[in-house]
Amino acid sequence: GGDLTELSAELRMLKNLRELNIENNKFKEVPEILFLMTQLKKLRIKNRWSEAELKNLDALKHSLPDCEIIY
Repeated sequence: GGDLTELSAELRMLKNLRELNIENNKFKEVPEILFLMTQLKKLRIKNRWSEAELKNLDALKHSLPDCEIIY
C-alpha cells in the first residue's frame, strides 16, 4: 500500500511474473502496463476507493482471462 497512482513501464520486463499485489494505492484507473502482463495468475488491485471508481477494470478482466483479480 502507498500513494502510487501509476506503475512503471519497466514492469513489462518481468515476463515470468505470476502474482502482483498493488493493493491500497491511489489508482484512478487500471494501469495500462497490466494489460500487457498476460502471464499474471493473481492480481490484487484493491484500491483505496471503491472498485466502481477504478476505471477499465472490466477491460482488464477480459484482457487477462486466466488471472484471478482481487479488488
